Amino acid sequence: MLKNIFLVFSCLLFAATISSCKKSCGLNCQHAGSCDGAVCACPDPYSGKLCDTMCSPGHEGYMCLTLSRQKYVGTTWSCTSTDQYGNSKTYLINFSTNSSAAEWMNMNNFNNSTAFPIVCTMSGKRKYDVNQYDQTATATLHGVNGSCVETNGKMTIYMNIDSFQYFATATQQ
Repeated sequence: MLKNIFLVFSCLLFAATISSCKKSCGLNCQHAGSCDGAVCACPDPYSGKLCDTMCSPGHEGYMCLTLSRQKYVGTTWSCTSTDQYGNSKTYLINFSTNSSAAEWMNMNNFNNSTAFPIVCTMSGKRKYDVNQYDQTATATLHGVNGSCVETNGKMTIYMNIDSFQYFATATQQ
């Protein structure tokens, strides 16, 4: 009798574990993807119905046809940056299309400066890098480089400009 109760309990525990992995979408999400409603939520760099397609950086969605920058272009963010000396500023930044490459976009007004846009290269679905060699001539003279990760509508930005280091956080407006 005790053996049968243990067997039933083990089977129920196993079934609960399996069903909680698949959640409600009933799909076999690959590459550590997880169910999000009726679809698989895929980690970088995977995409597709079952997270079975590897996208190149800056692309996502069905068959990797969506440019990752599109979720940022035209958006405005409230940004607070602090330099290495503890000086803080709060201002708005926005993003626009950069026609030089499909993975590039411009960040405008970082540190409340309109001197030049900062060219950002999408390196994931919600990550971008700022490489000093991808900048306009003016920005290159200022040694601009950095990176950003966006999670749950909040950006964490690390930026170097003119030997100043900035840590910034931004939330979408």
